[in-house]
Amino acid sequence: MRRAGHPPPLRIAGASHGAVVGWHLALGRPPGLRALVSVVGAPHGRDAGPGRSSGWEQRRAAVHDRRLAEEIFASMRPPTSDPLRLRRRAQARERYLKSLDALDPETLPRAGVALPHLRTDAEVAAELRRVDVPVLVAGGMQDRLCRPEDNLRAAAAVPGARLVLFQDHGHSTLLDEEPEPLIDQIRLFLSPTDANDRPDHEESSPCL
Repeated sequence: MRRAGHPPPLRIAGASHGAVVGWHLALGRPPGLRALVSVVGAPHGRDAGPGRSSGWEQRRAAVHDRRLAEEIFASMRPPTSDPLRLRRRAQARERYLKSLDALDPETLPRAGVALPHLRTDAEVAAELRRVDVPVLVAGGMQDRLCRPEDNLRAAAAVPGARLVLFQDHGHSTLLDEEPEPLIDQIRLFLSPTDANDRPDHEESSPCL
């Protein structure tokens, strides 16, 4: 049972740069934090060389270059023949191109990567071992930005973390083309934390 004065339970879910924020919050251990869901946003590997670009330069250039914009959109999405996904992909493409028309490249925020002060994979792993809440790490097998090995490395470092990788998915497709399997996994992951937050004594429903 929740005691008076205690913060309400908090579950953080973020995708891509939103997941980056989630990792920093989890390491900061805010009061009441119960779980973290990281979707295509695990900390990038360091040992392969300098940190990969967050894509800021390309997105900035794509504002005035429609062909580049089309190339960026296509590069994030593996081939599919599923009619529903293709229909949703066409809708996502229209939203993406429309958003570029209203975007000022000079004000585009330059988002970074998680834990940029850490220089090696060992340092990242040591930091992630401090996370003491349940964590679900989800990603796409064909993601070129947050690669499967990034997700695996993070899940291996966080004590008790759960890892789910989806075949035939890239960086954006888990969100705007086929979110249903991801939602199912998030619900399954959160159900134990939901149970832990229930009061010790609940009124039973009358039998009819």
